[in-house]
Amino acid sequence: MAVSRYSLITPRAKALEQRTTMLFTVLRPHRSRYGRPVLAGLLLTCTLLAPLHAEPVVQSDEYRLKAAFIFNFSQFIDWPPSAFAAEEAPLRLCLLGRDPFGESLKALEKRRSKGRAIAVQQVRSLAEARNCHVLYIDDPQEALGNAELARGLGNAPVLTISSAPDVTSKGIGIGFVSQSDKLRWSLNLDALKRAQLRVSAKLIEVAISVTGEARN
Repeated sequence: MAVSRYSLITPRAKALEQRTTMLFTVLRPHRSRYGRPVLAGLLLTCTLLAPLHAEPVVQSDEYRLKAAFIFNFSQFIDWPPSAFAAEEAPLRLCLLGRDPFGESLKALEKRRSKGRAIAVQQVRSLAEARNCHVLYIDDPQEALGNAELARGLGNAPVLTISSAPDVTSKGIGIGFVSQSDKLRWSLNLDALKRAQLRVSAKLIEVAISVTGEARN
């Protein structure tokens, strides 16, 4: 008997995914009557991310939510055209080191990011990682060391994401942060600029902390 992936998700996880979708929906650009872009629903962010109940998020739910965030981050980042071998080339979403996602990240292959297919794969070296567009490293220090990661990727157009503590201060582009039982993110704009990536102002505005300056 075929089992829907949603039958394996707890009610809390479904609600978390719905709230993630709602968060990034309100981040879509709208224009005021003066023609200037405004961030619709910004004040709703904290409400949308607030936990439903006091119980803690189990790890499977946490990483299912992180997978949803990673997909949505890709909607607010622009890669240089040279990052793709062809117009129809997929967005390569890679993991280096430990994989805590189970099937949650692989499920993103059923979706498209800015019209591109998504290819999820595990990589085992920085040489392979340089060919990725998004690279998730659960713990960079454990996997290979923060300094080695920065040297190995150089200015390759790779969006780096991690869940390690204070990771954006060590050269990672986006770091997940748990704050009062809510999942948020911090940004290192210098790291994103070094990787030749453009980040939407809408993503910057709702980050809990920002290091550096955005690319013009």
